Amino acid sequence: MSKGTPKAIVHPVFIKRLKQMAQVAEHNAKVLKAEETNRKWLVPEDLEAQDLFDIPNLHKPSFDRVQVNTNYVECFKSVKDMGTNADVISLKHQMDYVSAEERAFRFRHASVCRCIAHAGARRWFQGTGPLFEYIQKVEEEIIQAGGVE
Repeated sequence: MSKGTPKAIVHPVFIKRLKQMAQVAEHNAKVLKAEETNRKWLVPEDLEAQDLFDIPNLHKPSFDRVQVNTNYVECFKSVKDMGTNADVISLKHQMDYVSAEERAFRFRHASVCRCIAHAGARRWFQGTGPLFEYIQKVEEEIIQAGGVE
């Protein structure tokens, strides 16, 4: 039985996001204890000098997951040389973590109108679209596929 070949790394974009979040959290904790003044907004350092109204490019470079996504795809390129389960778990976690932070950042900096439009579209799709049936079907297919032999 093949165990796979390790292919994943902890990507710089993930490490950078974790470090900056820790720095901001530490600073804001000191503000609560009156050791520092003025809370910091969690604006990625890469974006501080960037136009926050450039919506299509707002994810670059702070939330750019191209390298992580590419590494994830590498784990499945060859049936004979698959990545490991640990690779898949770690890379998916890194992608999800950075994308969740990006969504939160975009939401915090979006206009009320934009937030309502996004929420309305998301709720409509979740309520009327085949999303949940699709997710269930994918999970069933994953279970049926089993492991690599």
